[in-house]
Amino acid sequence: WARRGVEEPEPILVLSRKGGKTQALSLYEAKVVTPRRNASVALDKIIKLNQDGAAQAARDSQATYARTLRVLIGAGLVAAALAVALAVLITPASYTHLTLPSASSRCSP
Repeated sequence: WARRGVEEPEPILVLSRKGGKTQALSLYEAKVVTPRRNASVALDKIIKLNQDGAAQAARDSQATYARTLRVLIGAGLVAAALAVALAVLITPASYTHLTLPSASSRCSP
């Protein structure tokens, strides 16, 4: 009984053994059943709160993932556009000073 949270189990046993089963049952319900029911109700509320919190966390993480994916795709597109723009700007400038050798400057075999 002590493990179940009942502080005074003897009155229940005494009543039961003396034939006061109805009174023993009433005392048992007051000492054991009602606190367990109350604990069960409280536990159900905690479980519901935990489930609701987990569901909200899942929604939040999905929204964060989608937002991060959009930012990364946008950053990738900006980087690609900058790379193309820089390639266009740099490429003509780097080849303007190159000239093909003239026929007179070629070495004869």
